[in-house]
Amino acid sequence: MEKLEDKVFCFRCKSETNHEVLMKYKQKYSHHDKGELLDIYNTIRCLGCDEIAFLHIYGPENKPDYMHFEAYHHFPEETKNLKPIPGFKVVVNKEFNYVPKHILELYDEVITAQNMDLLILCSAGIRTLIEAVCIELGIEKGKLYNNDGSVKNHSKGNLKGTPIISSSLEGKIYSLFEKGYLVWEQANILQRVRDIGNKAVHEIEVPPRKNIRKSIAIIEHVLEIIYELHKYRIDD
Repeated sequence: MEKLEDKVFCFRCKSETNHEVLMKYKQKYSHHDKGELLDIYNTIRCLGCDEIAFLHIYGPENKPDYMHFEAYHHFPEETKNLKPIPGFKVVVNKEFNYVPKHILELYDEVITAQNMDLLILCSAGIRTLIEAVCIELGIEKGKLYNNDGSVKNHSKGNLKGTPIISSSLEGKIYSLFEKGYLVWEQANILQRVRDIGNKAVHEIEVPPRKNIRKSIAIIEHVLEIIYELHKYRIDD
């Protein structure tokens, strides 16, 4: 693949990075003042994160060097007055082989939201992703638990002393534990991720960027455990 001679802006990395040219189309035309001109339309890919973009460069035909062209247009366009965002890091999509397509598409949207620094939308997406996994597994409700691992019981009425069964996401996550998809510690960590999503959705609370990245790492681990590991077989 041909590599661009100079760095250009990457919308996903939020900085100027090296790119390779995937496809190129050249077109010549004449200008009454400038003479023979050349248009080059490029489909390019960032060598850092693999983001695809479009680059249009044009100028005199006798100056084909990218750096000597009169102008170029890049789409998506570069953010004006771009300033570094403290704590921002690009997250690269993890590859999964057995995650259901609709869940994988939702996961990809979560990563995109993170990389666009849309923290509230990303948090809401992570919460939705957990819910989607539960729905796909047919989990509709589950018992609620105390921090010490004991089951929460009703304290009043005819149900006093019996386990509290909830159709909330909290109950569904504990059902993942009850059904053996997760161990107790993993379920508790996932509950913390749910809390971050709840605060983003219901209280419009912007989570710290580091917590978003941790939450993504956790949900990736959950997807691996539930969908990937049981597909592997170790031959004798």
